[in-house]
Amino acid sequence: MIRAFGPLVPGQEYQAYVSGKDDIDYFYLEIETPQTVKITLTDIPPERDYDLYLVTGEEDILSSSTNSGQEEEQIEYTTSSVGVFYVLVLPFHNFSQVAPYTLQLELSPAPTPSGEDSYEPNDTFEQAAGPLVFARTYESYIWDEGDIDRYLFQLASRVTIAVDLTEIPAIADYDLFLHEGTGQLLTSSTRVLDHEHIEQELEPGTYYVTVQSFAGFSRNEPYALKVVVVEP
Repeated sequence: MIRAFGPLVPGQEYQAYVSGKDDIDYFYLEIETPQTVKITLTDIPPERDYDLYLVTGEEDILSSSTNSGQEEEQIEYTTSSVGVFYVLVLPFHNFSQVAPYTLQLELSPAPTPSGEDSYEPNDTFEQAAGPLVFARTYESYIWDEGDIDRYLFQLASRVTIAVDLTEIPAIADYDLFLHEGTGQLLTSSTRVLDHEHIEQELEPGTYYVTVQSFAGFSRNEPYALKVVVVEP
């Protein structure tokens, strides 16, 4: 888990020091609705060069600013998801224990979402979208943290199926569940990764697949869902 100072408050200036060549300053901000994030790093001391990064909780880089010397560093990034984001300030060349830099955050509403919450309503087993066509990729969105997407597929014989959930947005963590026709949970995939996978031998019948958010969501970046029959 990242240890960071925060949450940053928009409009407030924060002063801190890069006190060594291996010193990395971590800050965090909390986004509850999609926003355009603007982060500015100024007052870099003379003969120093600091860089600025915006990253996810897994430290995947979303955006960066790596100008030379004392030139102002600035990141402007529109979040397609919500959750916790991290800001990193680190030395590219030299450091100062006596001269602070200044960090400031600004937020503004994100543009209108580009996605469309397809297959809705499908929050319940009774509303499940389908039946799914095997080997076809279905794209959709987790519209908010309460959104649950359910799909159904049907089997005429005993087979092994594989369910893959991919293209999970970098800032989000989606989970994958497989249910019997009664709604009883059979198995799940709940890793902190950008790919969830289930492989299960099943008897003939109706089954449900559920996609839901453990953390974060995106109205601009769709996930991809595919169910395939595994050949013997």
